Amino acid sequence: MRIDRLYRISAFGEFLNITPTAENMLFLLEEFKEYGLVPSLFQEMKVENIALSPAPLQRIAMVSTDHNNSYNERIAIGSNRIDFEYSITTDRELSNEDKEKINKKACHIFGVIFKKYDKKSSRLALNTESLLAGLSDVEVLDFMSRYTNPISLYDSKSLGEWGTRLMVREKNNISDKEEFFNIITVIGKIILSKQSNGNVTHNNGFNVNIDINTIAENSSVRFISSDIDDFIKTSTKWWNIIISEVSGNDK
Repeated sequence: MRIDRLYRISAFGEFLNITPTAENMLFLLEEFKEYGLVPSLFQEMKVENIALSPAPLQRIAMVSTDHNNSYNERIAIGSNRIDFEYSITTDRELSNEDKEKINKKACHIFGVIFKKYDKKSSRLALNTESLLAGLSDVEVLDFMSRYTNPISLYDSKSLGEWGTRLMVREKNNISDKEEFFNIITVIGKIILSKQSNGNVTHNNGFNVNIDINTIAENSSVRFISSDIDDFIKTSTKWWNIIISEVSGNDK
């Protein structure tokens, strides 16, 4: 059973001047009220400024207000990155319809912010977190064997800890411009706890984190809001392949 937990789209750039003024908060409230998002604040600690100014920066966030839904949404406008985060609060997979809605909303949100504040981005990223749960002991061992080069000491034994990290670099166009992408998958064995009728059960499972991003080596500020749609289409295609194969849904 696959449980999707997090789906986050990020744009990196220079956003320090989007400060939590009354004017900015009102603008964002009006623009995103149809999504049920309201202005909030979060504290950002910039590592490079700790020696000079240890006080955290006050930054703008927009958060969902309807906590009865099966998900929460959040926009965070940091000094050098903007995140649109979709967190799933029930045990389910994201459907194709879910992803289409999220991606459409993300494109609109970044488009509004980039246009209002005349911004571009130097790097784009998609980060996700999923769980593989409800596996038998045999399925756990079988899953680990698919990604493990056996060492005699560890082979055919119950492993207390296990993980793997895979990374490949791929080339693809964004708005007819050639870009290089890092495609990273990190899988780790975890203990999943679940409460039911006052009882807590513990079972082995796996955490799957996928990070798809344009490479940091190209730091030119080049991505406009329309490029984000192309990035999302490309990265979502790769994400679908990875998560389907990892969770066995490709069979």
